[in-house]
Amino acid sequence: MVKEIDAVLKQAELIYVHQSKFSEEDWHSTLHTHYFTEVMYVLSGRGSFIVEGKEYPIAAHDIVVVNPYVRHTEKSSGEFPLWYIVIGVNNIRFVKQNKRESHYIFRDVLDEMVPLLKLIIAEINEKQQGVNAVLQRLAEVVLVKVLRSNNFSLIEIENKNISKDGAIIKDFIDQHYKENLTLDVLSRQLHLDKYYMIHIFKENFAETPMNYMMQKRLENAQELLISTDYSVGQIAEIAGFTSQSYFNQAFKKGIGTSPNQYRKRHR
Repeated sequence: MVKEIDAVLKQAELIYVHQSKFSEEDWHSTLHTHYFTEVMYVLSGRGSFIVEGKEYPIAAHDIVVVNPYVRHTEKSSGEFPLWYIVIGVNNIRFVKQNKRESHYIFRDVLDEMVPLLKLIIAEINEKQQGVNAVLQRLAEVVLVKVLRSNNFSLIEIENKNISKDGAIIKDFIDQHYKENLTLDVLSRQLHLDKYYMIHIFKENFAETPMNYMMQKRLENAQELLISTDYSVGQIAEIAGFTSQSYFNQAFKKGIGTSPNQYRKRHR
């Protein structure tokens, strides 16, 4: 089995390693999918993991594995915000006892991965020379630890449809679309030329990064209009719009009706 894991890991492609911290009291995430596998380790806080119409509680030292093309999201507690490390890795799928489940949730009972995760956080924050090489190796160690602790097997799969840079850009927008994002901000944060980003994103997703960001904001706003009693102004702010008037204009252009009319129609 060791040889099999080694062979599969050689074919694996690290898409990203990053940390997410829900600092806002009211955070509303949007259901989404990835063409690759995600492994999430909760460092602190409480919340829930939503997948396939079900909601599962998660807290510090819980590990979540999400296989490709599974619609999911996370919801953070306002009082105890979630803070987690997430690893995106392509060309592999987690399997347990020959059952191909969409996801797995379990606990790091020995807390043995905490020192590794602290090293990952330090590398992410300090961004010193060779950071990508270090993150690659640390991520591999974390994956092997996860495999060992729960008797997982790895299946090699091929997902060549989306480039690594395209996936990185999309993931960054998925994580930060509520913030004041521009092409210049994306370029600085991801260390990619903005014209290259437009080209590679359109090549992968048939859309520009900024149009995709607008779609994410509108999707989030639609969910909030249906599922909450927040005012239109509050929803505009939560979804990342700079003003209610701009939100109304963008919503009508993108959805074909005003936010208030949309709320009445769908409630």
